[in-house]
Amino acid sequence: MKMPLLLIAILFSSFLQAQSAIPSVSSINSNSSSDSFNDRLEFSIYPTPLTNGRLQIKTESTLLKHIQIYNILGEVVFETSTYFDTLELFSLDTGIYMFHLTQGEQSGIKRLVVP
Repeated sequence: MKMPLLLIAILFSSFLQAQSAIPSVSSINSNSSSDSFNDRLEFSIYPTPLTNGRLQIKTESTLLKHIQIYNILGEVVFETSTYFDTLELFSLDTGIYMFHLTQGEQSGIKRLVVP
């Protein structure tokens, strides 16, 4: 059974609000706002929505990628570390996920949709 889009949007919004209430390690340890900006990892993932189970990750760095994927309840549903730029995510159910990527001292978050 598919959730109505409004319910998904409400759940996703509450997830983002809960995540923003928790201070990040970079905001606790940094002395200025420019330090926390430098800790943000710029990357892209595609295709999104994820239609074929294979997700491409594009970053500027060749460092080890530590990846965590969270469902809208904040539970880790997938975790791995890899040097590759492709992930096989055939086991993800339909839904909206948060894709967290860490490389070295930088990390970033993207939204991942699985139809």
